[in-house]
Amino acid sequence: MTVSLLLHLLAAMLWIGGMAFALFALRPAAIATLQPPQRLPLMSAALERFFRLVMGAVVVVLATGLHLVFAAGGFAAVRPG
Repeated sequence: MTVSLLLHLLAAMLWIGGMAFALFALRPAAIATLQPPQRLPLMSAALERFFRLVMGAVVVVLATGLHLVFAAGGFAAVRPG
């Protein structure tokens, strides 16, 4: 269960951290330093690579999330209340 939780958290960090990086660091830096014709290929290539990683991270988050739920006794055991 510890390995599943670690993988779950790492995949979620990759997904959310990557989105934050793209929005708050990559995009403003590209806007500040590159003209639009140069900016588009950079953003396209960077996001293409990132979204390949995100697809894997989403699969890991879903798989480990289900594993964690069922290891705890199923959805009935983990629901609030």
